[in-house]
Amino acid sequence: MDSEARSENLDGFKKPSPGRTNLVFKAMLIFSCLVVSLAYWLFFSYAFKQGQAIEYEGPCLWGAYRIAHGLNPYPLESLSQSPYAVLIYPPVYFYLASLFLHGEPSYLMPRLISMVASLATAGFYYAFLRSLNLSRLASGSGSCLLMSFMAIWLWSAKGRVDALSIALTCLGLLLYGAACKNNKPGSLILSAAALMLATMTKQPSALFVPALALDLVCRRKFKNLLLFSGSYLLFLVSSILAMQVVTQGGFLAHMRFASHMPFEWRYLFERLALMASDIPKFLLAGFAAVALLLKGKLRLGQEDNLRLALLMLATTIPVTFYTAGTAYSNVNHFLVTLLPLPLLIASALDSGRAKLEEKSDPPIFFAFLTGTTLILSSLIIVFLGFAQFAQGPQGKVLSLSNPVNVEEFRTLVKGKAVLCEDAGYNILYGATAEPVDITTFIQVLGLDGPQAAHMLKKVQGRQYAAIVINHKEMDGTRSARQWSRSITDAITENYSLLGQINGNCEAQDVFIPRSSPQLTK
Repeated sequence: MDSEARSENLDGFKKPSPGRTNLVFKAMLIFSCLVVSLAYWLFFSYAFKQGQAIEYEGPCLWGAYRIAHGLNPYPLESLSQSPYAVLIYPPVYFYLASLFLHGEPSYLMPRLISMVASLATAGFYYAFLRSLNLSRLASGSGSCLLMSFMAIWLWSAKGRVDALSIALTCLGLLLYGAACKNNKPGSLILSAAALMLATMTKQPSALFVPALALDLVCRRKFKNLLLFSGSYLLFLVSSILAMQVVTQGGFLAHMRFASHMPFEWRYLFERLALMASDIPKFLLAGFAAVALLLKGKLRLGQEDNLRLALLMLATTIPVTFYTAGTAYSNVNHFLVTLLPLPLLIASALDSGRAKLEEKSDPPIFFAFLTGTTLILSSLIIVFLGFAQFAQGPQGKVLSLSNPVNVEEFRTLVKGKAVLCEDAGYNILYGATAEPVDITTFIQVLGLDGPQAAHMLKKVQGRQYAAIVINHKEMDGTRSARQWSRSITDAITENYSLLGQINGNCEAQDVFIPRSSPQLTK
């Protein structure tokens, strides 16, 4: 049997005709994109209908609302006295959202910003892969894979900083790829500007700057290195100094306040476990990296793509894994670490192309693995979408025992001090909510810190018009306590349970004073 005959009957299977692998893979990709789009539509539809906070959106709404009304979003005095309004994120998202918050306060426009940013992320990432000389098929696969990550999807419609920071980061990567491809220094400056804006939206985006700088070193583009690094530092320092002036020194004080987060391995393992649905993509990316490394001399500049992806992983993993291991963190801490993974997979899909114009099929075995992973990942998140956001006309329905009438709640708390976890109450209902970011407050100060002690005295003195606290906190079923036992005991002793209300998409117990407030110092 000659070599041609053997190739047509390899292991008993007929070798696919030219283009057949491409055609089958395209069908798998199109199906996956449609299913992923359905998952995003389910979440977006739910976010448009939900009037209360979805998940700790309150601090971002608070910061944007203060800017919209000419107030300092980082008041220095709030770090040491009531209402302890700590903002842990830089201001770009807040300033953007503030443009739409001059009328009736609502989560709608802040969420819409995140939705648009998520759609932009898909486009920016596709263009980024194309700038690295990857085919349309490989680039589309990488973009679809990125959008199928659970964490990317789950933060795509929340009125928080995450989606915008990822979109700006992808824009920065796109401009960097274009600069390397076309040798245009101006694109490097624009890349630095985009990454600065991403950093000033959420801090972890800064981790890509050293990765890109090291990539320029490997390319021996030392003038470009100085241009890129110098531009980023100039933009970043200028923006920080401007914020220091505008906030009267409060900006950096808030950033420092939020940086003291104790690490525990159990928290990291818990967050990693929450990402179990993405294991197929993690395995596929690992397989792609190994395959590319073993390939030896790579074609079409794929060694550049491999190096860039590994550098991005090297600069993001240590920091993101550390922060994910802090109390009350979530899987959104891994967002920046997810960005290099589809690049590895897309590069492996294109590893057989010898030149740009060549329209070769992707490697059959790897194309099958990628297509299967795409379908599986898309089905997983659309299943999660139906499970969480497609239950009834208002989406996820909370089971509230003895629900409190919303208008009665507004009358109860308007213009008064409220101790709560959902800081959105202070904007939506005109209350003075404290603290603004409860998890940071507890993390940084500890359960028995001085500010917590002051709160305890106010609870004992019944100085809060209402206390709104997560039901799981009060019945002891919460996995990680956010309130000290002394405070929850004081609530039980001095306040009566009125009923429940929705907050952060969880049941919140509403307590009111047992009698007239007692004044304390």
